[in-house]
Amino acid sequence: MPVMRYRREGTGLEFDRVTFFTDAVFAIAMTLLVVEVGVPEALDGRSGDPGALLDVLREKVPLLAAFFLGCFVIGSYWTAHHRFMARMAAVDPGFAFLTVVYLTFIALLPFPTGLVGEFPQNPISIVAFAVTMGAVSTMEAVLFRYAWRHKLLTEDLPRDAFRWLLAMSLSPVLLFALSLPVAFISTGLAVLVWALSIPVQMVLNRRRPEGAELYLDPQRNDSAA
Repeated sequence: MPVMRYRREGTGLEFDRVTFFTDAVFAIAMTLLVVEVGVPEALDGRSGDPGALLDVLREKVPLLAAFFLGCFVIGSYWTAHHRFMARMAAVDPGFAFLTVVYLTFIALLPFPTGLVGEFPQNPISIVAFAVTMGAVSTMEAVLFRYAWRHKLLTEDLPRDAFRWLLAMSLSPVLLFALSLPVAFISTGLAVLVWALSIPVQMVLNRRRPEGAELYLDPQRNDSAA
């Protein structure tokens, strides 16, 4: 029995529902980040004292830093997912189910981000954040592999290009995993391990096989199959 597919034309409404639902979850997750910061509570009768408010705001600096970190992370994942969906010709029920699993971890991101802001020196906060980030990156790779195997992409990627792109998606997962034991030695060093994703991606990019640019080029005008 053939699997039903929802293309951008014809039954495109179902394709759009997957995309719109995804965008909504990203937007809500980013909005919830500011809830973790919170508004300062009463200043014990010193509500008119600028110094008292500044003291409270200084205590919020780690939470504000975590907020901007979370916005950058969620925004980066949304940008990557937007680029991915631009290369999709259709979705099917299996892809929709995997998208829900992916979005579960996106929706969870404000929680470990808040932990990092509230307890930046606690290794458990770093571990919770790294595990969640690793899960999101893993699901990105799972979605890409599913789309490639079920021919849901607008381009027929060569196998070597697919493997390279999969390695690019999974490289952050390895770094997040490596940071877990490091966090119990130094939380700052664990964060630096995450930053290694930039040079790792640069090295992998130099090994880009022919055909991968069909997937990466944002200016390419792909039409739905």
